[in-house]
Amino acid sequence: VCAIYAYLRDQSEKSFRSEKLAEKRQTLQMVAMKKQAAKMEEMMKELSAAPKLTNTPTGTSDANTNRDKNNKCWHCDQKGIHGNGKAGCLWKDLSSEEAKVKGAEYKAQKAAKGGG
Repeated sequence: VCAIYAYLRDQSEKSFRSEKLAEKRQTLQMVAMKKQAAKMEEMMKELSAAPKLTNTPTGTSDANTNRDKNNKCWHCDQKGIHGNGKAGCLWKDLSSEEAKVKGAEYKAQKAAKGGG
């Protein structure tokens, strides 16, 4: 029965391995590899967008010290004004609560002027 199947499938009496089947298997493998590559690329983008961990003077890790302008500052609670956490904050000499108020005021003034 298998020999008849192979003959009809491949028009070849003695071969159980088909070139068509091998091509189909390779095509399916390529599709699976492309999906896997796309997932890996997406993960790499997420990792590159994540805040970098650095050693602070106390020896602990602080994810906020290396944030860029696309991330929110933990000190003034604003996004897009500055980078580098509290070290780059415009209101670094103020308390966190005062910096948050100043940051909100700055954003409101910028929005009122049409700056977003």
